[in-house]
Amino acid sequence: MRGISNLFSGWWFYFVVQDHQITVHLSAWSGRERIWVDDQLVSKKFNFGFRSEHEFRASDTVFRVTAHPTSYMIAEIECKLVGDNVNESATLALLPRNFWHLNGIFLKLLGVTVLAAFVSGILVGITGGVL
Repeated sequence: MRGISNLFSGWWFYFVVQDHQITVHLSAWSGRERIWVDDQLVSKKFNFGFRSEHEFRASDTVFRVTAHPTSYMIAEIECKLVGDNVNESATLALLPRNFWHLNGIFLKLLGVTVLAAFVSGILVGITGGVL
């Protein structure tokens, strides 16, 4: 299994099963989901829910693809491909696992800024804008 993910193109999962290349694309923006078998589109739909399921046939085998988030903090999705004697899964994230740790200083500054704006709004509201 290979895969790529980024904020602009979403999640791309690639499976090789029974001499078939199965590609699963989940958009990060539009809710569009598409599945190809050997570059032929076999399933598509729009989904804005937390769980997705597709069923399709390739080489007289019925496959089921499910996808669901495993971490909202880093936009991580687990994609499973299940069929006759096939049970593969892969996980991809839009952000690196240490994203929030690395950006701790930024988040603290953002929090202080939001708090300062909130307190300023309260003071302006209490004083009626006289200050």
